[in-house]
Amino acid sequence: MSTEYDITVIGAGPGGYVAALKAARMGARVAIVEKGHLGGACLNVGCIPSKALLASAELLHKIRAAGSMGVKVHGGIEFDWAKIQKRKDKVIRKLRGGIKGLLGAGDVHLMTGTATFKAAGTLTVTTSEGKEETIQTKNTIIATGSVPARVPGWPTDPQWVCTSDEALHWQALPKRLLIVGRITHRHGKPIGRRLGGKLPSTGHPDLDLRQGRGDDRGADRCHGLCFGRGALGCG
Repeated sequence: MSTEYDITVIGAGPGGYVAALKAARMGARVAIVEKGHLGGACLNVGCIPSKALLASAELLHKIRAAGSMGVKVHGGIEFDWAKIQKRKDKVIRKLRGGIKGLLGAGDVHLMTGTATFKAAGTLTVTTSEGKEETIQTKNTIIATGSVPARVPGWPTDPQWVCTSDEALHWQALPKRLLIVGRITHRHGKPIGRRLGGKLPSTGHPDLDLRQGRGDDRGADRCHGLCFGRGALGCG
């Protein structure tokens, strides 16, 4: 016999888990289904890891520029990328745990897996191990979020062409990098420059590769390419 809910939310990102908590506070019996990590793109591969890395880069930049403000710093100024990544991961884990705690305290039933509509008001949730559970729901909120844009025909090997999802969790910084995509450009360029990376430009700030309005000048100078979730352009 399947369990019945008033509202089932598919996706536990900022839109999904907030909607689930609000519905539960208003008296609904709520379930939320998430196949990945709690927090969605923002927490795991977007705003939070970007700003955690940027905080370390900003601190390094301020220390290096301390002399201009009359503060003397003796000795070499270096950064430890592994520790920077470790701190970022700790921030993400803490916030994931906070969301899980909110869902539990709010009496929202958390289900881990992929939700599939089988019929009107009927969902099947399949775990990564292949186990299935069927639930009945009077209403469904779809909050599945976004995925990175990819250029058709480009290599998918993350060692050469990656998305912001992979770039935020690199175990080592590339020596040279071409960024395609304005969102990643805005966050990635300050991080890369302040941590010593070289981010060359193709010379076409509004190059839109999806529309075929450009060329690949400058690409041969780079070891890798990274593009993000927004409009594709060359940064």
